Amino acid sequence: TTALLSIDHSVIASILYVKKILANKNAIILETEIDLQEEIYIEDIDLTILLGNILDNAVEACEHVTIGEKRIKLMIKFVDNIFLIHCQNTMNSEKINLKDEQLMTTKGDSINHGIGLRNIQYVVDKYNGEKNISFTKDIFSIKIRLINEDNR
Repeated sequence: TTALLSIDHSVIASILYVKKILANKNAIILETEIDLQEEIYIEDIDLTILLGNILDNAVEACEHVTIGEKRIKLMIKFVDNIFLIHCQNTMNSEKINLKDEQLMTTKGDSINHGIGLRNIQYVVDKYNGEKNISFTKDIFSIKIRLINEDNR
């Protein structure tokens, strides 16, 4: 956990620190691979929305895993001017709710839930990025690519 504090971006470091504590509390292994070589032009609030929602969803998915280990792998890096986030987590495939190829919330109160992915999509659109979601029987994967440009 102390390694997260050495990340050279206070917002990302603090989100990961808090989510690592949450994961530990839920017996979830959270692995991170963070490579921030370039200046990040994505606003702090948008980074918070992205990472917060991605990791909250991953922790929640892991909580439904009853057999085997609970694991989240998060990678954040740059490729040219693209800011990349890739998160994979174990999941219980019985807890996936698909409707017309769209992921739907599995919570009873769908009015107040399911906004996590909508918030993620809002940020992706704001930075002309793309979101790719895929899953196998027991692994959920989300990849986010955002254009990292100085638009000040």
